[in-house]
Amino acid sequence: MAAFNPMTAQNIALFKAFLSGECGLNGFRHHHLQNKLFDSKPKDAAVVKRRIHRTSRLIAKLRSHCSINKVQNIRRYRVSHHGYGSMWAAVLSDLDTSACATSRSVQQVVVEQQSGK
Repeated sequence: MAAFNPMTAQNIALFKAFLSGECGLNGFRHHHLQNKLFDSKPKDAAVVKRRIHRTSRLIAKLRSHCSINKVQNIRRYRVSHHGYGSMWAAVLSDLDTSACATSRSVQQVVVEQQSGK
């Protein structure tokens, strides 16, 4: 089982995609996560295949870390209690380290991120 480095920008973006809350009640499907991770449309069939495989590997990795659970009898997943705790810890520590690096408070960083600066 490969480890997640919670301080990388890719993993923080992945955790933010899960914690956005859009799929919190019903769970999310493979394509929901794929739409969150990739901004642009795929250019050809090879890119589509790579994205599908990458998203499948991420889901398998998160399931092996007990961060997400499969919803029974349907193709949906939900973030587990353990997943919420570990993902929020990584996202908040990223906010804290970026605030400390530039000597700003965490509250200023959160306000700037919410306003889109």
